Parts: sequence; C-alpha cells; structure tokens
Amino acid sequence: MTVQECYARIEGDYDEVMMRLRTDERVKKFLGMFLRDENYGRLCTAMEEQNYEQAFMEAHTLKGVSQNLALTALGREASSLTELLRGKTGSPEALESFARVKEKYILTKKGIEDLQAGE
Repeated sequence: MTVQECYARIEGDYDEVMMRLRTDERVKKFLGMFLRDENYGRLCTAMEEQNYEQAFMEAHTLKGVSQNLALTALGREASSLTELLRGKTGSPEALESFARVKEKYILTKKGIEDLQAGE
C-alpha cells in the first residue's frame, strides 16, 4: 500500500499532509510516531475515570496531532469531543462523541499498521 492509499483508507487528506511534510518517507516517520504516542490511551483512561478535565486536554492534543498529520476524520471527531468536554463535564453527547473517536482511532491505527507492514 502507498501512503496515498493509506490516507484514502483512513479518511485523511494526502495532499494536505504532503504540503506540510513534503515526502512519503517523512509522512511514514510521523505516522509511526503517532502510533507510539500515548495520548489516546490517556484519553481513554480519563474518560473511564470520568476525569473530564484531563479528557479535555487529551482530546485537544489528539485533535492537534490529527490535524497536523491531516488525519481528517479522526481530527474532526477529536475536535467535536474537545468542544463537548470544554466545560470539563461529561454528557451523553460527549460519550457518543468519544465512541466515534475510538472508532476513527481504530480505523486510523489499522491503516497505518498496514502501511508499515507493506500491505
């Protein structure tokens, strides 16, 4: 799979990431760093513990990283979750949004892993 095919699969914006990072090799490097980042795990823990202040910070970070790497679908969902957690309180809407973030994160992670595996 090419980087461009990976971005199509994970609902990202290949053209945008190429404007920012310029080469497929650099994009692969940063996607690998994304997989090693512990932010998503901290977001999950904060949501499980109903620590919405921490969850807000983690969602905000995930939003920024996703947007920088043009992981469009994940970034959009993380942005929505960030706004719903801005008041540092949980809500049914925030829980639904978190479920969508998890779904997009899993899709993104799988696509990047497949890219790294050469599929």
